[in-house]
Formats: sequence, C-alpha cells, structure tokens
Amino acid sequence: MPAKKRKKESTTEKVALPKSLRSQIDKLDGWALDEETMEIHKLFKLPTYINALAFVAKIAVHAEILNHHPRIVLTYNTVEVFCSTHDAGTITKSDIELAKKIQQIKTNC
Repeated sequence: MPAKKRKKESTTEKVALPKSLRSQIDKLDGWALDEETMEIHKLFKLPTYINALAFVAKIAVHAEILNHHPRIVLTYNTVEVFCSTHDAGTITKSDIELAKKIQQIKTNC
C-alpha cells in the first residue's frame, strides 16, 4: 500500500522546477513527480520483508555517502522512497543522483 502524501511543512513559496530537471525525472524508470510536495517517489516490491529491509539498508549507506537522505516507508515487502531537497524547497540534481543510485541498488538486489 503506498504511503500517504505528506503535506509540505514549509512556509516558503513553491520553487519552479527547471525544464532540465523535469526531463531528467522523466527519464527515471518508474519514478513519479509530485508537484504538490515537490518530491519524486517510487514504490519498489521485493520478494520478502528481509529483502526489503536489506534494500533499505543499502539505500541508507549510499544516502550517507551522498549526504542526501530520502524519506523511506517500509511495509513488509514494499519500500516507497521519496526524494526532495527540503532546504531548497524543490527537487535538485542531488535528488536525481540519489534516485539513479537507488535504481542501481535495486538492480543488484
């Protein structure tokens, strides 16, 4: 079951997403843009809870390396990942880079 949408807790105005970033998001396999929360997100299904937990742990290691931490929802064998740069109030190159890394991790699981 996908996680509920989270209302953006910022009082800043929405920042327009540059076309170059929008086109990069469009190239990410299965990732969706939520313009209300300014997040990109994807739901991953894994065979078991243990596989899903291992996937989350691998994401955490790379998030630390990149110093860019996604919001992650783990529910049994599904993992939903949300990327956004909260300080910028929008999606940035860091989110795209992290999403690509997460795709590589999933491919190798």
